[in-house]
Amino acid sequence: LLFFLFALVVGAQAKDVLVYGTSTDASSLDPHVQNDSHSEQIVAMLYNTLVMFEPDGSIVPDLAESWTVSDDNLTWTFKLRKGVKFHNGKEMTAHDVKGTYDRFLADDADATRLLAKNLTKMFESVDVIDDYTVSITTDNPYGPMLALLSNRTLAIMDPDVIAKYGASTGDFVESSIGTGPFKIVDWKKDEEIIVERFDDYFGEKAKLQKVIIRTIPEAASRVIALETGEIEMTNQFPAEDLERLKNHPKLNVIMVPSVGSRLFRFGCNNPIISNTLVRRAIVHAIDRQAIIDGLFPGMAYASTSPLTPVVWGYTNLGVIEQDLDLSKKYLSEAGYPNGFETKIVTTPR
Repeated sequence: LLFFLFALVVGAQAKDVLVYGTSTDASSLDPHVQNDSHSEQIVAMLYNTLVMFEPDGSIVPDLAESWTVSDDNLTWTFKLRKGVKFHNGKEMTAHDVKGTYDRFLADDADATRLLAKNLTKMFESVDVIDDYTVSITTDNPYGPMLALLSNRTLAIMDPDVIAKYGASTGDFVESSIGTGPFKIVDWKKDEEIIVERFDDYFGEKAKLQKVIIRTIPEAASRVIALETGEIEMTNQFPAEDLERLKNHPKLNVIMVPSVGSRLFRFGCNNPIISNTLVRRAIVHAIDRQAIIDGLFPGMAYASTSPLTPVVWGYTNLGVIEQDLDLSKKYLSEAGYPNGFETKIVTTPR
C-alpha cells in the first residue's frame, strides 16, 4: 500500500494562484480517452459526473440532484440540476448526458481509444425523459451503477464540442470544455497547463483564482523547484528526500493512505500462471519489506488485502510473509520443481 504524498510551501500569505509541479504533461483532457493519473487530475478540475465520491467513499449528487431505480433494477432515472453551465456558456441538459454516453455506446465507437466504452458494456440505452431527466437502462441488474457513474471516464461533455473537434477533443484548450469548477485557459504542451476559476460553476466556487500545473520531468529538479519557491506544491518526489523535506522549515509534507498499491496482476490466460499453486508460490516468494525499504522507505507498508484500507470492502487478511520453503513446496506440487520461465510486463514507474 502506498501513501499519497504532497509537499507544499507553508507560512506564505493566502493567495489566489497556486503553482503545482508534476512529472509529466496530461496526455489528453478528453475524459472518455484519458487513462493516466496526470490527465485525470486536470479532468477532475474541468468536468463533472452524474454522481461523485466523497473522500469517505460515500456517493453523493453531482450533476444529478436525485435518482431512482426501477423495481426490476434495470432502469436508473436521474433528475438533473437546473442552470448548470458549460465553460462556453451553454446550459447542460439531459440531451447533453445522452449525447455524451451515445458517443461511446455507438456500435462503431473505438473501444481502444474511447475507454468509457469498455466500462459501459451493460448499458442498453440512454433516454431523455425531459430536459432535466435522463434514464439509463442496463441489460441486467448492475449493483455498482452509482460507483461506475462516479468514474471520471464517464464525465459529462458538450456533444457540440465533440461533434466539432472529433478525435481531437481534449487535445487543446478550445476542445476541453466541461462544467467543472475550473476552466482551462492555456496549454503549452510538456511545459504547463493553466486553469482559472469558473465563476458560473453551479457548486461551491473554487478558493483559488488560478492553478498553474508546471511539467518538471526530473524528480530532483522538482525538489529543487519546491525548495527555491519556483513551485509551491508537488505530489511526486524521491523517497530518499522524504525525511529531509519533512524537516524543512518552510515545507509541509502531507501523507494520507491512498487507494493505490504496487502489485502483480496475474494473466491467468497463461497456462502456467493459471495454476493456483504457481500463484501461491509467487506470493510467498516475495520479500515485501525489502521492496518497501529499497524503493518506498517511509512511503508504504505491506498490503493486508487486495484492496487498500480506504477502499470499500477492505478486510484485513494479514500480511503474507515471505516463506521460500513453502514457495518451493507449491512449485513442486504444481509440477515445476525447477521453476519456469515467464514474462513480467512493467511500466516506466
